[in-house]
Order: sequence, then C-alpha cells, then structure tokens
Amino acid sequence: MLAEEFHRAEVTDLALYPPKFGAFRDTLIDHSVAYPEAVLVKLIKVISGDDLSLLELLFQRPELTSETLADFYPQALVWGNQTYTILAAIANHPNTPIEIVRDLAGRKELPVGATYPAQHRLEKIERGKTNR
Repeated sequence: MLAEEFHRAEVTDLALYPPKFGAFRDTLIDHSVAYPEAVLVKLIKVISGDDLSLLELLFQRPELTSETLADFYPQALVWGNQTYTILAAIANHPNTPIEIVRDLAGRKELPVGATYPAQHRLEKIERGKTNR
C-alpha cells in the first residue's frame, strides 16, 4: 500500500481512477478490511498533503488510536486551510480525545464544515450525560 502506484494516481481521460488505486480506496472505505495502525500512520506521512481526499479516508479508519489522532491534529489544522473534510473526520472519529473535539468546536478561523461536526459531537455527549 505504500507503493506510489496505490496512493498516487492521476485520473484517466474518462475521470476514473486506475484500477489499483480505486481498489485501494475501496478498501479504505470498507472498515471490515483491517489495516495495522502502523501502516495507516506511514501512509498519512507519505501522502501528507498530496491527496487530501485520501487523507480524509485514512482519518476515518477505526484503527487510529487517540494518540495518533492527537499527534496528527496540528497538521490536520494546516490541511484544514485547504479542505475541512479531514478535520470533520477527526471530529467524528470515536477515538478522538475530547480535548481535541472541544478545541476544534471553538475555532472561529475554520470553515463550519470542520467546526459543526465537533460542536454536534459535543452536544451529543452532553445529551448522553443528561439522559442517564
């Protein structure tokens, strides 16, 4: 998966991904396909800002631990200047530390596509506390 043929692909003239690249994306979308977290971390580092839509899929993976999400949060804030989807994935990830969700929810300089998911998650957590 770390080979460029899997994670660096130009779309064809018909606006389609090459088969290997498309198959790789499909496995990232399918959470029943397990990836070792170490591989996901290497992919995030290798891809960096080259393919933000692929990074979004990586940050949705359930294998990512709270430590990994916290480690990449500062970089995700930088990527958030280009696209909010990575931050939205982090806000919705069940392993994201609550401190990060709170920080993201309170940011005014980011698009609402990044902050609303964090605010919504905080509201959901608060509703869960009052329903007990």
